[in-house]
Amino acid sequence: MKKISCFILVIVLAQVGNAQFKLPKALVAAHIIYAGPVSTNFSNDYTFGLGGEVEAGAGLGKTMLTGIVGYISYSPNGSVARLNATSIKIGIRQYLVAGFFLNVNGGNAVLKYNGTDGSTSKFVMEGGAGFKLLGFEVLANYGGFTTPVRLPNGSYFAGSFIVKAGFALKI
Repeated sequence: MKKISCFILVIVLAQVGNAQFKLPKALVAAHIIYAGPVSTNFSNDYTFGLGGEVEAGAGLGKTMLTGIVGYISYSPNGSVARLNATSIKIGIRQYLVAGFFLNVNGGNAVLKYNGTDGSTSKFVMEGGAGFKLLGFEVLANYGGFTTPVRLPNGSYFAGSFIVKAGFALKI
């Protein structure tokens, strides 16, 4: 009985003192991705990339920790093979004002060229800004990774301007 009385007293005092308890926010999102290669060697070998991703996040206030799983397939320009990238990333999303936010993500991408047996894992990163309105969001990021092989001259940094559009539910 004593514990119940103490619990009720704490609740009453919290209400009287206008104490505010913040519940964690949750985010679930799905995006379609368009990636336009911008770094010199990468843009010479590939015209664009298309893919998709799903994202989940949690946080307090205006900052969220996110986890992202995605896939992009880059269309070749000429004689190089199609490049497929499957990624798992973690990131931070910082909401500013009126639906605008900044985001930074980093993780691992499994890269595979069509027509080859093997694949390789590389560090992948991206960062940029976005806008969310009524469940719809658009992001503009710059991101990239180091390719496993540049056909025929060796590896290079594959940088892309990335546009993502989709739906997001923040509760």
